[in-house]
Amino acid sequence: MTQSHLSKTSLNQCWSEPSDLWVILNPEQNLWTEQIDPSLNLLLRRTYVRAESKAKVELTAPVLVASPPGHPAPRVLLMEDQDERGWLSAVLKIASGLKVNSVTVFPPKAWSAPSASRPGATDGMEIRWVE
Repeated sequence: MTQSHLSKTSLNQCWSEPSDLWVILNPEQNLWTEQIDPSLNLLLRRTYVRAESKAKVELTAPVLVASPPGHPAPRVLLMEDQDERGWLSAVLKIASGLKVNSVTVFPPKAWSAPSASRPGATDGMEIRWVE
């Protein structure tokens, strides 16, 4: 297996370093949702409103959205009701199912970057933590 890579990045670097998947954790309380990009923000908000309006859809279910043209990641995943301890395993499970090699995570501002305390958990996947 290839070596995993967990690194910190900035919003500006996200635009110059393409990723297979962007993940926005707790989008309703996450300040990154509004700072990312106006066209993507509008798309995410519309998608979220549509998901909320469907009677039988659980809002805790992840929502996968295709990004607008020219975006550095082809897909954006919205994950609601994540906590600071359990998000990594949830993201890894979904990202593995999507067969992606790189993930950029937009966490709520109060969260700290994860430690590499689980060796092998991210084998073959590059994870970038936006600060």
